Amino acid sequence: MQSFGHTDFEAAFTQGTVFIKGRDEMEVSVVEEGFFCTASGHILVSDPMDLDPQQCLLRTVSPGHYPVYLSCWENHIACMKVQFSEMQTVRWEVAERLCDELKTWHPEMIPGFGVDSGMGASLAF
Repeated sequence: MQSFGHTDFEAAFTQGTVFIKGRDEMEVSVVEEGFFCTASGHILVSDPMDLDPQQCLLRTVSPGHYPVYLSCWENHIACMKVQFSEMQTVRWEVAERLCDELKTWHPEMIPGFGVDSGMGASLAF
């Protein structure tokens, strides 16, 4: 898969980091929200109004309970992280889904899923 530019996720999950966008300064607060629990190790990511088993991620994780962190700015959630290991992150990769396997990615395409409902979900499947 091709590399895509993205935000500095390490900074996004570091309490007090300030991002600057135009004239606005956005200070990050990190909240531990709870746990992601999976008995099978399979993870489905999707618009919650359009759940499809083909949207399961190709990679699986060991069954267990994993802490969930939210990176917030004021009352907005910027991004979410499920921490599958205590080890330091060495790289970030685009998470591929079963339905992505047969796609041919073009440089102008950004992998992901549509959020017609305005929401995204990560579910144990």
